[in-house]
Amino acid sequence: MTKTILVTGASSFIAGWIIRYLLEKGYNVRGTVRSAAKEKQVLDGIAEEYRKQMSFVHVADITSDSFDEAVRDVDGIIHVASPFHFKVTDPEKALLLPAIHGPTRAL
Repeated sequence: MTKTILVTGASSFIAGWIIRYLLEKGYNVRGTVRSAAKEKQVLDGIAEEYRKQMSFVHVADITSDSFDEAVRDVDGIIHVASPFHFKVTDPEKALLLPAIHGPTRAL
């Protein structure tokens, strides 16, 4: 049976390389993205032969139950998602706390 790995933050640069590696090794990959546009962006970077091994779950933000669907029936999790943007007025609230809560909520 083929194993399924969840990759959070699937549209990020680093996640793209992780996803490519996993697909080439024969894994099914479930990626979290924030929108259908990000899903398309990820699919556009995947060779046609691997697209059937890829699925997505939309996670708009990191809330207490946001990863429930994403983690269902996966064999492993690679957590790459972390919010980042330059226009931050409260770094702890906008960057640090989501980076802490994201992995713990995924688990």
